[in-house]
Amino acid sequence: RRAGAGIATGGMELGGIFLELYLNLIEAGVEKNYARRLIYALHDQAGEGGEGDRHTLKRRLFNILVSSLAAPSPLRLSGGRRVAVLVGPTGAGKTTTIAKLASYFKLIEGRRVALLTLDTYRIGAEAHLRTYAQIIDVPFYAVYSAADLRFRLQTLSACDLVMVDTAGRCPHDQEGVRALEGLLAEIPPAERVVGLLVSATTKSEVAEA
Repeated sequence: RRAGAGIATGGMELGGIFLELYLNLIEAGVEKNYARRLIYALHDQAGEGGEGDRHTLKRRLFNILVSSLAAPSPLRLSGGRRVAVLVGPTGAGKTTTIAKLASYFKLIEGRRVALLTLDTYRIGAEAHLRTYAQIIDVPFYAVYSAADLRFRLQTLSACDLVMVDTAGRCPHDQEGVRALEGLLAEIPPAERVVGLLVSATTKSEVAEA
């Protein structure tokens, strides 16, 4: 797009700060049609002569973006035990997120919680989650095979929630993905909840790759 060109849709053309903000959204990975809708909503909210205070417009755009996002579905514990498994790339924050969720359900809701890790490859991963488990006083086990996972789930039948940490996997690591699928097959489908964890700043083309 040449510098200074505006955004034109439906007979309306926007330039200046609105074009700048539109291009910022595109650069951040926002889909073009969605970015246009956000900018037009911002323009309508600003009204005539709205191209003024840059900070105010950015704050308004942020509020419009946040209000347009769907509310996430919470992890609900009802009708029996739940085995929640977090998967995703290395460094996405799976272990820390599991610790936070386990703390909430144990300390705030008073649920019976246990932690498992399938990440027996990464140095320090097991010790990391074990430390969290000791702090909030919940059972913790490292799982090395499908038979081991099956046994641990049997021994934890009285729990309301079992949270399972996994090793970071790239979608191109087909062998690793198949191994993980084999382990997850040991979890009863009625109890299994699988969550994909990625950074909120991950661009859509990267997530879909």
